[in-house]
Amino acid sequence: MKHLEIFMAVLLATASVAVQSAAGAVLTSPAGVEYTGELHATLATPNSALLQAGIEDTCGESTVRGVVTTNNATVANGPIMSLSFGDCTKTTDVIKNGSLSIGPGGVVTAKENEVTIFDPALGGGVSCVYGGGTAGTVVGILKGGSPAVIEVNTTELPKISGGILCKSEATWTAKYTVTTPATLLVEPPPPGTLTSPSGSGYIGELDASLATPTSALLKAGIEDTCGESTVKGNVTTNSVYVANGSLTSLTFGDCTKTTHVLKNGSLSIAANGAVSAIGNEVTIEEAGFSCVYGGGPSPGTTLGVLKAGTPAVLEASTTELPKISGGFLCASTGTWTAKYTVTTPSTLLVDPPPPGVLTSPSGSGYGGELDATLATPSSALLKAGIEDTCGESTVKSPVESNTEASASGKISALSFGDCTKPTTVLKNGSLEVSKGGVVTIKGNEVTVSDTALGISCVYGGGAGTKLGTLKGGTPAVLEASTTELPKISGGFFCASKGTWTAKYTVKMPSTLLVD
Repeated sequence: MKHLEIFMAVLLATASVAVQSAAGAVLTSPAGVEYTGELHATLATPNSALLQAGIEDTCGESTVRGVVTTNNATVANGPIMSLSFGDCTKTTDVIKNGSLSIGPGGVVTAKENEVTIFDPALGGGVSCVYGGGTAGTVVGILKGGSPAVIEVNTTELPKISGGILCKSEATWTAKYTVTTPATLLVEPPPPGTLTSPSGSGYIGELDASLATPTSALLKAGIEDTCGESTVKGNVTTNSVYVANGSLTSLTFGDCTKTTHVLKNGSLSIAANGAVSAIGNEVTIEEAGFSCVYGGGPSPGTTLGVLKAGTPAVLEASTTELPKISGGFLCASTGTWTAKYTVTTPSTLLVDPPPPGVLTSPSGSGYGGELDATLATPSSALLKAGIEDTCGESTVKSPVESNTEASASGKISALSFGDCTKPTTVLKNGSLEVSKGGVVTIKGNEVTVSDTALGISCVYGGGAGTKLGTLKGGTPAVLEASTTELPKISGGFFCASKGTWTAKYTVKMPSTLLVD
């Protein structure tokens, strides 16, 4: 825990170096001058650093000293030279200093730091080690000024080691004042999906509460109405196609049923305003049984829509929250309907992505979910030594990139049902739509089995195979028609290449055009 606080302090110091930058540098001090050199930050007074992870540890003192060695247009980073925590309620030791990085907008990331917290009162003595991890963890936001301030607020510090009493992820909240340099500024991020004010990409806190007078409805076998609810998080990445970040707090209060948030998870906001919940878990209890629902793993579940304004409004309206756990009395999917008012920032705008291969509506580049199902009446034919006809099939994929040349994304769901042969999707893979609507699949793997012959054949996109054509419209139509699917595995009864013919109707977005 202690380590975390120190870590954050260092980040603070680094981050505070720049809120306005010289061309080509994230950090500046003074304004307009690229900054490299020492960063020194201390816990703001009166304040304390809270580390929570099974063990709760509060420290009244913390300092961070680091050196900014690299400072370019995309990142400023460097090693942490010293970390310290003092006046702590638990024994707190820094094992590794690690390093820090600060991106445009002041996003602070800690990497390879390790801090151990020891509580002698638990089970004869328990130690938990947390830190930034090898991949790095976003821990907070640097706000430039004289002095600059780093606000640490994360619930996702990875556990490095420790027993069952140590949670898998830890909380770190603290506020640090940068003392060296005296003025530290950060280059603002380029415009992205979210802007505040208009034209300025938004990185920072997102705070929303249930609109008044309204209520939040959670329904899944058990019906639960809540009069209070809040959503708080940090927008840490913001591109022209999607903005995302972790949720630091998700609450429900004044509910008709016992309601607990197990995991805050994260959220993403597409360029069309579609909001997806990822990794959240909420349990609802009634009469001795409980149901747990949430966003599920990435890419999550589309929760609703963010409508720009002063203030912006988040309208949650989904009936497809996956069930995480619970008995037969819990429905397979849950409902979440609510209307939230965004209080921070006071103005939040949702900018459409630049025009690309895919547009919706006409002239606006599309950067949301692509959801297509088998047209009715029709069937999907998979043929490769074994002939397999399926009456049901779906393809879902977020559009993660959409340029003038092509649009692409990883397929989040690929399914076949009501088939004449056992059919299993092994890998979803990815898809790309190039100019003219040419659809190419890559890395997909589907196995078709014939129990009578005792054989299985696996086919897929391989390194890239032309599947068919996407025809724009209301709705758009994806026509799959290929005889060139590479064989991934299977015996001599499996042809060297497979056939996939089908006609899919695009349900989301309702109108999709191909330039």
